[in-house]
Amino acid sequence: MANNRLGVLVAAAVGVTMLAGTCEVALVAPRIDSAVRADEAREAVSDRAFRAEIDRDVRVSDAELLVAGMMRDPGSTRFSDVSLRHGVWVCGYVNSRNGFGGYVGFREFVFDTTDHVLMMNGVNDRAMHIAWKQECMG
Repeated sequence: MANNRLGVLVAAAVGVTMLAGTCEVALVAPRIDSAVRADEAREAVSDRAFRAEIDRDVRVSDAELLVAGMMRDPGSTRFSDVSLRHGVWVCGYVNSRNGFGGYVGFREFVFDTTDHVLMMNGVNDRAMHIAWKQECMG
């Protein structure tokens, strides 16, 4: 009788097949399908990449809005080759109409998204050229 109780306890703890008085013990581990784990890992990576892409787009859009707001005619502002560099610097070219209605030509701009500092050609040339060379060209 004591032998039977031991068999029942073992059966409950690890999963046992009882056949005609003999006892086969098989450890039952939770089975995690590797395909499910791989799908979950891909989703997590995809989610992180999606969030990073949204963060990049928001930073670039914020910089473009700020730059356009500084132009004489914000509605005419055009951007070219705008990108987020090193996760902090938004670099690109901007063109807008002047007081006579003509476009002045594309000028470089650099926006530091951490300190919210904007540098543009024709505004703060020395600082802009240093930032452009260090952050946007490399």
